Amino acid sequence: MPGVYTITMKDGKVYVGSSSTNIHSRLHAAFNSDKAAVKSAGYTTSDISNISVNDMSGHSWKAIREQEQSVMDQYGGVGGGTLLNRRNEVP
Repeated sequence: MPGVYTITMKDGKVYVGSSSTNIHSRLHAAFNSDKAAVKSAGYTTSDISNISVNDMSGHSWKAIREQEQSVMDQYGGVGGGTLLNRRNEVP
């Protein structure tokens, strides 16, 4: 399923991500890939408070990325203090 997901940690930190094909795989990668912002910040699955998913089946990759950025902006954007994200998705 393509779409945008939000991982909220017990300490209030948030990671917003997206996938054009498989959100499930991206969620696993957030905690298992050494390149992932979530794992790099030291979080594990036991730190999760909530995961929300916005199914965007039928939408373009551009629309998915724009939605991801919109959600990131709701949390104050990159560098806003809450997000674990390290870069914006849409300039």
